[in-house]
Amino acid sequence: MAEDSLKDFQILGDNELMEIKGGDLSTNIRNERLAIGLTQNQLAEQLQFSKQAVYNWEKGKCEPNIETLKALATLFNISVDKLIR
Repeated sequence: MAEDSLKDFQILGDNELMEIKGGDLSTNIRNERLAIGLTQNQLAEQLQFSKQAVYNWEKGKCEPNIETLKALATLFNISVDKLIR
């Protein structure tokens, strides 16, 4: 990855990057999960979903329903509006 293309990312360690600027829902879910230090598996356990469901949300293959969006926002301590924008 070129150095100038890293300007929109924060290095978290162990080869993980977090996108700084806003993005789509899948990117926001991943960024917020990483910001609170959870793995996909840990997030899945807390929400009582499979790791595959979290993976699919983060890859944009499917989206969580409104109740799950509310639970994610509560866990991440942000509004649903911020999560989806």
